[in-house]
Amino acid sequence: MTLFRAWAAACLWVAVLSRPAHGNDFATRDDVPPGQLTFRVFAGADGLRNLVINSITQDGNGLLWVATDDGAYRFDGQRFTQFTVADGLSSNRVLVAGVGPDGEACLGGTAGLACWDGARFSQARTVGLPPVSIHAAVSFGRKLWVGTEDGLYVREANGVFAPARGWRGARDVRVLWADAAELIVGDETTVQMTSGDGQWRRLDDVGIGGAGHDPVDGVLRDAEGALWIRTPSHLWVLARGATRAVDVRDGLPAGYVVAGVPTGMVVGPRGIFLRRRQAIVAAFSTAAIPELADHVSGIVIELDRVLGDSELAAMAKLGKEGRATALEL
Repeated sequence: MTLFRAWAAACLWVAVLSRPAHGNDFATRDDVPPGQLTFRVFAGADGLRNLVINSITQDGNGLLWVATDDGAYRFDGQRFTQFTVADGLSSNRVLVAGVGPDGEACLGGTAGLACWDGARFSQARTVGLPPVSIHAAVSFGRKLWVGTEDGLYVREANGVFAPARGWRGARDVRVLWADAAELIVGDETTVQMTSGDGQWRRLDDVGIGGAGHDPVDGVLRDAEGALWIRTPSHLWVLARGATRAVDVRDGLPAGYVVAGVPTGMVVGPRGIFLRRRQAIVAAFSTAAIPELADHVSGIVIELDRVLGDSELAAMAKLGKEGRATALEL
């Protein structure tokens, strides 16, 4: 983690594409010409004092929650407010930010899970969950599912967590994804899926995995029903109805996966993008700009095409200057 702790001087970037639930800072600006994106840089002056960012989510009220190595931060559209164990968190090192079925923020750290009760964080609704490292949390079927280093758990109708029914996969669960149809769970070098009935379908014999230990560190299903599976050295796509996955890693920049740092994937209205903790890398970009990784801690972008090298370089330049501006794309 030494490399990432050195990013404390970096900035959190957000590409503004639509009006958020709170605040006017990100309101769509009339003075930004079509084809441009507005960037704003957040740092200590905005209350965000730790930028080792592990996870970001938006709760049912539209508030952003940022999980960091020194507590969690809530963004209300104006400023970031920090929360620590003094506010009910299970630990100050927060690994994942999730949202419960009622829209409440649930933050997992190295000593269990805590959920927002409207006034502070509480473990009153985490009974049955062991006080271990929490790696993933997602709502599916009106239940909260949690991946831990000690198994997959689900909060049942009685409000108590229990081991997920029928799960016989990996004990250390780090990857969860859910849509209206299924819950998808990373299971070492493959994934398993369930409709929530205790029956699991393991993706064997579709061509993913291969020789060696190449664990799944990201998974999602896009709007066309294709399953995207990310590992440290591959990006697999299994189209709806297909029997074999296709490796589409060709064209991705090399050397951007850091051991122990999962690569996230984001589904936007215009496509899928890969995210790493140093930078954003749009799928099939021709190269990564080294300067970008030095000055950007996190970014979310929705585009209708791939970022070119010159555009990535322009983003890196903005990061060096520590300012916000419109970037023509």
